[in-house]
Amino acid sequence: EGDLSFNALACTLPPVRFDYGAGDQAAADVKEGSSFDAYKRLRLLMALLVEPSATGFIQQDSSFCEQLAEVLKPGIGHPYKQLREEVARALFLTLRASSYHPVPNSGLIKVAGSLQDWLCAEASRLLPLLQVDNAAHRKETQDDARPRHVVESSGLCYTLLHSALARMVSRSVDKAAPGSVEFLLAAAAHGDFELRTLSAHAIALCCSSHPVGPKAAQVRPWEAMPMVQSLSKAMGSDGTEKELEKALGSALRPVIMANFFLMKISSPEAEALLSKLRSAAEEALGHPKPEIRTAARSTVATFLALDTEAELTSRLAQLKALAGPPSGNRAATDVVGEESNIVAGVGGLA
Repeated sequence: EGDLSFNALACTLPPVRFDYGAGDQAAADVKEGSSFDAYKRLRLLMALLVEPSATGFIQQDSSFCEQLAEVLKPGIGHPYKQLREEVARALFLTLRASSYHPVPNSGLIKVAGSLQDWLCAEASRLLPLLQVDNAAHRKETQDDARPRHVVESSGLCYTLLHSALARMVSRSVDKAAPGSVEFLLAAAAHGDFELRTLSAHAIALCCSSHPVGPKAAQVRPWEAMPMVQSLSKAMGSDGTEKELEKALGSALRPVIMANFFLMKISSPEAEALLSKLRSAAEEALGHPKPEIRTAARSTVATFLALDTEAELTSRLAQLKALAGPPSGNRAATDVVGEESNIVAGVGGLA
């Protein structure tokens, strides 16, 4: 309120970065000094980003918005957890602030678009590094020895997690979240405990986000269903068994709950996609690994709970046919199916 005594913005926050090549003494100096200073500045910045009147002034200065993004980006891989999470929260608040005053070509709108592109690029860059770790069954090490790509993956998960907890996935990270599905599945199967926990929560919450409503007449954005499309693509790729388990348990179930009715009535293509995902879950009921069968059972149970009475009766008949008659009641003429089909039928009935 009142007449403010300035007419320009200046970004005095230094880049939140950490020199991984520095020695132990340099790292200790950073920890004691500049890290706490950066933390205090980030808290002050976030106080502005949650205030619509302040963001209305900020969006007018494109140069300031660009500088702000460049300052925050390096911090997503900072080894100190508190700083890493604060940077991730600041990135999310910057993305969310662009929705307060959706003025075309404003500074915040441009920066929000570039930040989403950068988050997608980071997910693509980190994905193969995590897949190499998963293939080698690399386990968690001491916190000081955590690889840089693991720390950066943790920061990316924090950004998506804050967006999902604020229920802003469909608006603030509508490109970054679908573009990070394969990354999140690989991270959820990683040997690092913190990364594994964060990514499992992040993908479950992102997949449970509801589609966004229309912003203008004759526009139906909910028909795109980007999270469903991305998850279907990820499940069709050559991932590890652990990634398949996470896809079935942590991702497929919430994405179906959030989009089931849209997929049933939206279009023939959407209904075909629903059938494809359901078939993948039912096929996993016969998987040799018990962990994957357990994840598939909970997902198939979700499908059955959403079925009409007629569809449920039909599905149960199909599962009975797969399971076959009990071994004690089989006649000599009964045809015994493949073991995986029998396991799938029994698991579905259970």
